[in-house]
Amino acid sequence: MEMKMKRAWAAKCIAAWLVSSGTIVSATAFNFTDFSAASGLNLVSDAAVVGSALRLSSSNYSRVGGAWLSNLVNVGDGFTATFSFQITDRHQILDNGTILSGADVASGGDGIAFVVQNYSVAALGLANSGIGYYGIPNSLAVEFDTWKNQKVTYCEPNNNHIAVQSLGTAANRPEHCASTDPADPFANPNLGIYTPSADMASGAIYKAKIDYKPGSLKVFFIDMSNPVMDVNVNLRTLLSLKNGSDAFIGFTSSTGGAWENHDLVSFTFSDVPEGNKAALLGTGLAILGVWLYRRRS
Repeated sequence: MEMKMKRAWAAKCIAAWLVSSGTIVSATAFNFTDFSAASGLNLVSDAAVVGSALRLSSSNYSRVGGAWLSNLVNVGDGFTATFSFQITDRHQILDNGTILSGADVASGGDGIAFVVQNYSVAALGLANSGIGYYGIPNSLAVEFDTWKNQKVTYCEPNNNHIAVQSLGTAANRPEHCASTDPADPFANPNLGIYTPSADMASGAIYKAKIDYKPGSLKVFFIDMSNPVMDVNVNLRTLLSLKNGSDAFIGFTSSTGGAWENHDLVSFTFSDVPEGNKAALLGTGLAILGVWLYRRRS
């Protein structure tokens, strides 16, 4: 009887350690399988629930919208955010005023962005090429960009790319290179860039994942096992986080002279990254197994 009590006590201790470490119970977790109920989100400007989706910006000229989790969350220790999105109904206006739509449009604009920021729960940047995060200070954005800006200063490779952007605590920018213009100088905000083979504005629903732990921000697109980018970044030193660890997370989007619907279909978030969960759980179970084996011997 005494041996069983000791084993039970040890199991409880291991379980308590796992819980306190965040392996079993995360301090913050959200799971929006759809957005028929958007409780816990702060919607800004053009963002609205449409059916069961969250429309960040609608298929109209020069719109911008954002959606943020209502409360600060711990990002400094790591997190995993998984979401799916759909981009439809693209249009483009020509210089002569003609509006193209459907198959006649090579690309709509401008895309969506997953954003970590410690500025405001109602933060919103510029429309058009800004994808809704341009100008938000103290932020990092992972943009899914569907429009190639013609200005050479943007250094954009095409109209279908994924990029990680940040200027630390300064106002964020969507350019992919530095500026030496004396009137508007800035360092290179681009931390990583990737061109997927799939057309992100095709109308299909695409899945993406951001898995962050200090020193490594991995971006996944379609394939949830193999990242398309692994960016060396530490949010605690890159940004000024509240309490050294907390920030707002959410999404922004915009349109300009080309436009489309930008819909968020689902979104899950946990403030413990996937790799850390597996490692901590394995360690805890190993300790428990060794202890029980020794007590039996």
